[in-house]
Amino acid sequence: MKGHKRYIAVLFLIFALIGAYVGYWYYAMGKAKEAFAAAVASERAQGNTLDFKSVEWGGFPIRISATIQGLRYAGHGYEADADIMMAEVLPWNPTHALIRADGNVRLASRLPDRVEWIEFRPETMIASLRVTFGGLLEGADVEFRQVRSDGTDFDGNDFSFNAARLQGDIIYLPSTDKPINEYSRDAANLAFSADQLLISDGFAPTLGPRISTIRIAAKLSGLPLISQNSPFNDPRFKRSDYMLDIARLDFDWGGVSAKGNGKLKLDDVARPAGDLDFKIIGLGKLIEALRANGTLQAPASVEGLPDVPGGTPISLAIENGRVTFGPFLVGTVGAID
Repeated sequence: MKGHKRYIAVLFLIFALIGAYVGYWYYAMGKAKEAFAAAVASERAQGNTLDFKSVEWGGFPIRISATIQGLRYAGHGYEADADIMMAEVLPWNPTHALIRADGNVRLASRLPDRVEWIEFRPETMIASLRVTFGGLLEGADVEFRQVRSDGTDFDGNDFSFNAARLQGDIIYLPSTDKPINEYSRDAANLAFSADQLLISDGFAPTLGPRISTIRIAAKLSGLPLISQNSPFNDPRFKRSDYMLDIARLDFDWGGVSAKGNGKLKLDDVARPAGDLDFKIIGLGKLIEALRANGTLQAPASVEGLPDVPGGTPISLAIENGRVTFGPFLVGTVGAID
């Protein structure tokens, strides 16, 4: 009889735990719906567009998920459209969201007072977003698959390219000289990669329009506090101890392979400054290609820059607004505005 009572007690505990979890799941689902409705109302109250045809909630028992049909967003200088967008979180980890968009997907950055803009149209977008309980972004990882991009650069020139894959991620880091909390994130680790890029054939005909890979890994530090939500052109950014420490900048393009690293900062008048050191296999081919399209200016020959096993050392330097690549003048850069 005593063993029978123990068995009943265990069953009762199991069912109690299951009931408690079910109750918690529905509670978390309710909170998710409230947060979504509040976000929609907030965006619309700011004059931004946030429309959709329908939202379907589900995911029991493991996830809390929302499937949004016919999403359309425009605000804060960004635009997004997707036939289907799915977002999900785990009930016990609500600050980490996984997002996937399929169908006619379009994402763009387009500020009304700026010349430059860019638009991405991937077949599929996958993203991972991590925030604090205070609502600050801790990190994000975004991947575009089979993407076409169009845009206009700072000088008003149109460009376009295709890529099999684009991926970028950012992880904000706590400040080293301020109390560690969610309001003291003034540095970030950045990474970007691209595979099978197809660019304009006329940019560097000698190298061709196909870039096999690009890889970048860097640390961005000295920013204004992330909690200030400072845009890139905020004066507080220019007065900061900004530093971009590039641990890796590699590319493989038309028989030219380059591996580099270095540091960039802003000078006293907010112009980029610093050095990037490369080892390049196929340097002569790269220089001839960039000279042919007008990117590099003088000298007339490449003597003293032979191709060597393992890659020829050469530096890209930016100082006092002048950009040089070894002995070549690339051009000039102005202040970030």
